Amino acid sequence: MNRLKDLVIHSPAIRAINYASDQEVILTIDSSWMAVRFILQQLGPDNKRYPSRFGSITWNEREQRYSQAKIELYGLFRALRAVRLYIVGVRNFVVEVDTKCIKGMINNPDIQPNATINRWIAGILLFTFTLRHIPGKDHGPADGLSS
Repeated sequence: MNRLKDLVIHSPAIRAINYASDQEVILTIDSSWMAVRFILQQLGPDNKRYPSRFGSITWNEREQRYSQAKIELYGLFRALRAVRLYIVGVRNFVVEVDTKCIKGMINNPDIQPNATINRWIAGILLFTFTLRHIPGKDHGPADGLSS
């Protein structure tokens, strides 16, 4: 078991974030009815993406009953909280999601239906990032984690 842990920790496929670089650090998120999956990665000088962290957070029984829009927003909130220690000091942070409704919910927090959603939005807005919509068919890696 210790050998397996050592191989994962020292894997050449996983790179540490280069905080001195201006290259994009990208958090790719995919939420489903059962969990949120995410990949934290950074563009290299060759414009390839190099993963730094992979993660998955499963929902409890109550959270599994959320509407799709609510699941997507909650997934963004939980993924940002999960990687928050790794993105402190990042200069060019991008979040990629496969749903368009997130942008409208974040840009208009006052018109959300309840205080819980408004708290999630307030938590999301503590982070400085560019939100990028990636159509589901092109949302490869994070979508692959949910297959």
